[in-house]
Amino acid sequence: IAIRRSNPAERREFGEPNSRVLQPALGQETLFVGADRLWAIDANLLSLGSDLVWTSPDVVNVATPPVYVWPGVVKLAELYVADSNGTVHALDANNGVRFWTNSPGFGVTALAVNDTSVILAGNNGVLRALSRRDGAVQWTQAVGGLVMGGPFVTNTRVLAVTQGGGIFLLDAASGSILDAAQNVQAQVPGGPAVSGLQVIVPTSSNSVFAFRGAP
Repeated sequence: IAIRRSNPAERREFGEPNSRVLQPALGQETLFVGADRLWAIDANLLSLGSDLVWTSPDVVNVATPPVYVWPGVVKLAELYVADSNGTVHALDANNGVRFWTNSPGFGVTALAVNDTSVILAGNNGVLRALSRRDGAVQWTQAVGGLVMGGPFVTNTRVLAVTQGGGIFLLDAASGSILDAAQNVQAQVPGGPAVSGLQVIVPTSSNSVFAFRGAP
């Protein structure tokens, strides 16, 4: 639903035909919606004529929220998404044309992107880095549990929190574990959040934990 800020009574809606919508990604003037298909629609939903910019013929049953990146390393703007078969797709965000795929052999639950890599979280308790240029595997690291909410990434670090309460800090270039000393003594039912130097972790014990990293 798009609501014009200057006139809240003016609103438009885009309805995915199968009523299954993941968290969308916003890129420039386009909204990317992962559902039974992958849709690119006018971000304002207020354009004249059709709201549809493109829909991908190659990506169906989207399993992860799409990740938009501008500028791209291969295309002007890029979109990354994984499907229910575990295949990761890299697409030109402007027209939906796919320029590489990678099938890691396990289900993918979340994606994150830095300047050189696509970091994926697997349903088998691993993190894997793929090259944004061609989808080649850069490294794979086991973290021993399902990564909740997906990894947080910069160009130098990857931070992940597992369902069992493990907190992992990895080197983004090599995948080596830099720190796994901290953990939460409870199940983690949802994704953590990062604020400044703190990672904030919800737990099933009706408590929220905050851990502070070194500057």
